[in-house]
Amino acid sequence: MVSSSSKKEEVKINDGHYLEVLDRLHVQMSMMDEHLFKHPVVEQNKELRGFLIKAIVHMIHAYQEAGALATQETKKTLVKKKRNGKK
Repeated sequence: MVSSSSKKEEVKINDGHYLEVLDRLHVQMSMMDEHLFKHPVVEQNKELRGFLIKAIVHMIHAYQEAGALATQETKKTLVKKKRNGKK
């Protein structure tokens, strides 16, 4: 984890970054499904399974939010391109 006090150059976000975060969220959720939810310990322990369900629900919400942001930003980019006469 990167310390918040470390100086880091701010990255200019482009439309591709939104697709990238969507992909990474999808990969993590798929890994949770394949490697955690299907694990015998998790399958047999309701409390542990409950924690993991809460975690994946948060990831689903993050995925939905990232998708909404991607849609908003893509629309802005298309409007800018249209104004500038680009396709």
